[in-house]
Amino acid sequence: MQTYKLDPCWYFTTPALSWDAMLLHTKVAIELFTDYDMLLFYRKGCKRRYKSVLHRYAIANNRYMSNFNPDDEIKYLMYLDANNLYGYAMSKYLPLKDFVWSDNDLTEQDILNLSDESDVGYILGSRS
Repeated sequence: MQTYKLDPCWYFTTPALSWDAMLLHTKVAIELFTDYDMLLFYRKGCKRRYKSVLHRYAIANNRYMSNFNPDDEIKYLMYLDANNLYGYAMSKYLPLKDFVWSDNDLTEQDILNLSDESDVGYILGSRS
């Protein structure tokens, strides 16, 4: 309470307290959303917390399998794990202002060529 002048009793979660402490400490001013649909789009994206994307059933077919069938398509199964995705995301530049809907048809190359320190960024959503 003495360092950030914030009372933890007023917060439901420690991430919310940490967020406010960050705003006070860095003196960052985040522009308010004026478009309600844009706010909902942003909040929906923030609430997606994919921890894993798994298929319930998969069949491998490769030369290392005892029942390998060379006539079928070769398939490998892979399980990937990443640690501290939240921490990684929070260490990157976050959007602060000038939120607008984009009419541009972005290509994968447009997104991949975007610099991490660019003044322009995108919040992408899926239609699923």
